[in-house]
Order: sequence, then structure tokens, then C-alpha cells
Amino acid sequence: WCPACARDLAALPLDPHDDADIVSTGAHSGLLQAAVQGLKYHGVRTLAEPLGARVAAVTGFRPDVVVPVPASTARIRSRGYNQAALIAAACARSLGVPVDPLALIRLRETRSQVGLTRLERLENVVGAFAADPARVAGAAVLLVDDVYTTGATLRECLTALRAAGASEARAVTVSFALH
Repeated sequence: WCPACARDLAALPLDPHDDADIVSTGAHSGLLQAAVQGLKYHGVRTLAEPLGARVAAVTGFRPDVVVPVPASTARIRSRGYNQAALIAAACARSLGVPVDPLALIRLRETRSQVGLTRLERLENVVGAFAADPARVAGAAVLLVDDVYTTGATLRECLTALRAAGASEARAVTVSFALH
């Protein structure tokens, strides 16, 4: 990835996909897919800034705090970072609000969602997340992740944020998977 590639990514038109409380910046294809995969699987951390700016551009409301979807300990250990946290931090900078990677935690390890059916994805994440009421109660929370596939993880995280007293909880992803 070079500076010209980052400019091309920033110049990609926004093509929001809206699913109730979950919005994505565009389809998981072409340059957008390559950028997400570059960050997620190839360690190109500089891609977090333009991806976070895209996410901020389609947010649709002014959050009090930005929260990343927590990655499993095993995935963080293997990658060295949580790509959603990097995107969330860049998004928060663009919006001028704080990011809180500790507001939402993963209670248990789950299988990778890749390759699972819709039903398996839903079952895989039930009860897997909890939010800290001391960090989110009364706050408008923007949840950030990289790819929306079935929405199972995002919905479970939004449920946890709302249960902890968030006044509003919405999610934004960089891209949505084409089915």
C-alpha cells in the first residue's frame, strides 16, 4: 500500500448499506475489500486512518464515545492488534470524540465467524459480550467493526451496550459482505 492507494481509498464514493441500527460505508469488494484485508490480515495499519474516516463520514449521529467490537484474545495474539480498535480510534479522531476500547468486553472466546452459516453465527455469539455500565450508561455509543456479514456479532454487542444503559447505540462497519 502506497500513498496513492490511500488517496484512491479516500476517494472511493460512499455507498452506505443501512440495516436499522447498522450502517456500512460500501460493499466488501474491490479496493475496499483489499483495504480491509490489508489491515486485517497483512498488518498494513496505516489503512486504519482512511477506513476510520469513511466510517465517521456515514455515522449519521454525534456519539459521545466510539467503541470497537472486541476481538478474541487468540486473534489479538495472532495478529498483534484488533483491527476494529484501530478503525474505531481513527473514526473517533475524525469525529472529535473519545474512543473507549474497554467499554465492551468479550466474555468468552468464540469460533471465527468465517465459514459459518447465519444460524451458526447467531448461536456462536449469544452471550459473548458485556458492556461496562460505568463507561456507557447514558451515553450515545457508536460501535465500530470492519465487515458486516449477517450482523450477528454487531447485534449482540448493541444488545450488551443497551443493557448497560447506553442512551443510544448504533453500529458502523467499513463494508458489508455481498451475499
